[in-house]
Amino acid sequence: MKLDLVVLGAAALMLVSSQAVADEPNPSAPPPVAPPAPPLAPATAAPVAPAPSAPAPVAPNPGAAAPSSPPVAPQAAPGRPPGDAAAPAPPGEDLEMHFTATRPLDMETLAERSSLETRVAGAKVRYSLNFFGDFYANVVGGKEQTTKSSFGVGSFSFLFLAELGKGFKAPAEPAIEFSEDNTPGIDLERMHLRYTTNGFWVEAGRSHVDLGYWNVAYHHGKWLQPTIDRPRIVRFEDDSGLLPIHWVGVQVGYTLPISSQMSLTTSASVGNGRGAVVDDVQSGVDKRPEKQGYGKMELKGLGHRDLRIGVSGVYGHISSQDATVRPALPDTALTETIGNAYIAFPSDPVFAVAEAYTISHGGPTRSWETYAAFVVLGYSIPPVMPYVKLERIVMTNGLDPFFVPDPTKGVPPSLDVYEGTLGARIDVSTWSAVKVEYRLSRLLTDQWITGHEGIAAWQFGI
Repeated sequence: MKLDLVVLGAAALMLVSSQAVADEPNPSAPPPVAPPAPPLAPATAAPVAPAPSAPAPVAPNPGAAAPSSPPVAPQAAPGRPPGDAAAPAPPGEDLEMHFTATRPLDMETLAERSSLETRVAGAKVRYSLNFFGDFYANVVGGKEQTTKSSFGVGSFSFLFLAELGKGFKAPAEPAIEFSEDNTPGIDLERMHLRYTTNGFWVEAGRSHVDLGYWNVAYHHGKWLQPTIDRPRIVRFEDDSGLLPIHWVGVQVGYTLPISSQMSLTTSASVGNGRGAVVDDVQSGVDKRPEKQGYGKMELKGLGHRDLRIGVSGVYGHISSQDATVRPALPDTALTETIGNAYIAFPSDPVFAVAEAYTISHGGPTRSWETYAAFVVLGYSIPPVMPYVKLERIVMTNGLDPFFVPDPTKGVPPSLDVYEGTLGARIDVSTWSAVKVEYRLSRLLTDQWITGHEGIAAWQFGI
């Protein structure tokens, strides 16, 4: 229903715009000529030429470029990404948009550039509604492993962004996903309100923890990122992820402009802490007194407007659990400290992101550390972007009781892994891309296992 309203609204806006253009008088057009009166005598004037079937050429505008000059690319329409402009289509023909410049590289930019305007009770309202989805097929195998193949539907997510007034915005992002037992589920991935003024902002609600670059740039819009999946360390909590990706709380921040292209952004927040297990996000209520805090500092535009260098971190408490939940360390609380450093260059034609993380869980007498890093490098040769992704995760000092609460049920292989990926993104249309990858993994459980995977995905966003 929301999509129908958006389509009808867009059609109405286009109709009004075209009617306004049609009703506008053309100053260069000849004035209408009244029909001649019947002649009283034989006509001596030259006969009038029949009206041409095509409109008479309009006299050139003195300010326009000469015909010999190269044509100027049309400017993007309001709300469209740069380069996503097209000349008006003739009646009866489809209007097709094409990117002639870099597409938006993150979800927030896409939402802001695709916003629409309408009126409700006489007041102007701006909003955007974006959709993201994907389909994949893969083959997995390895030494002494059974080769398996599968087709699957990924996630289908909506991003709704409403402008509630000057400086006020409210994004909401629900997603439909299938679990490992093929059960569909709907999650509210984020919903918060944000007020911005003069570089300062305050935000409250559920969002992605502002760690590194990847986590907040793409959220659940897989089509925007170059790779098929998120790097392992920044995967979601219910997809073998290790970080607190989602959180509920309040954040404040400030962006200090340094030069025309350089700025320094700092932010701090406080919110609900971790739940009993990794994927237990405290969204509705957190009954524990301990809360989680994090901070971030990012320098953008040093030497190039797209270059980002930053550090971020999290500090919080993990409450104790009895032996039914955490038999590896029952009735013992933990402190959690996460540190991160990153450098990101999401530009065109070069794409480069590198991030490193350290996760420490401390108990009364000892601590457990997990280290992770990844790098993604790509080079765009439109419409293709070949890329490589390298990842490493290692857990030290034994099994972390938070990540492995019950060792008798097995150790997740993602806690000690090397993985290399070769892939290519192919933009087959304006709003969709086919991505193909080959992945080589070395996983450690009770022994090293080498895995091979070939995967292809067709992803879209609009």
